Amino acid sequence: MSDEPILKPGAVALVTGASAGIGIAITEALVAKDCRVICSGRRRDRLEALAERLGENCHAVELDVADAGATAGLIDNLPEGLRDIDILINNAG
Repeated sequence: MSDEPILKPGAVALVTGASAGIGIAITEALVAKDCRVICSGRRRDRLEALAERLGENCHAVELDVADAGATAGLIDNLPEGLRDIDILINNAG
């Protein structure tokens, strides 16, 4: 076995359903492991509060995964440094 960490510092993660429950907990854990996290969900106010609390490694994005147009355009609407996603936690719904 390798001694390399599974979660590389600076890895980019996208967490859907991040405005409540398990999504919040996963976002917090990933940020604590030095990942850069895109927290997404339908409740913009909760996402922004989470991002403000967790700091610069947490980027809030309002996203309804049931909206095909919104999901299709997600990557293009992210800051350039967050477009190469390493980890997907598809927690919405």
